[in-house]
Amino acid sequence: PQSKVDELKALSVLIYPNPVSNNLTLDLGDLTGVNTSIKLYDSSSKLVFEKQSSSTLLIDVSVFAKGLYTLELANSDKVIRTQVVVE
Repeated sequence: PQSKVDELKALSVLIYPNPVSNNLTLDLGDLTGVNTSIKLYDSSSKLVFEKQSSSTLLIDVSVFAKGLYTLELANSDKVIRTQVVVE
């Protein structure tokens, strides 16, 4: 099966910088114009950020604890998860 990162690349979704300390930029690429649910979970799987967006989004992570987070992008046909490191 394709890895999640390949799926992001296939959709030209860009998530940068990673690791991140201030603002995480989420460029939805081919999902631009598609209402997408963006969720960020911390290492204990607690939801720390949730937003609906259909265009490039900035997430301020400076208030989050350092560590590994899971970023989830979901729309009507798919759910993609990827790891983000906050430092």
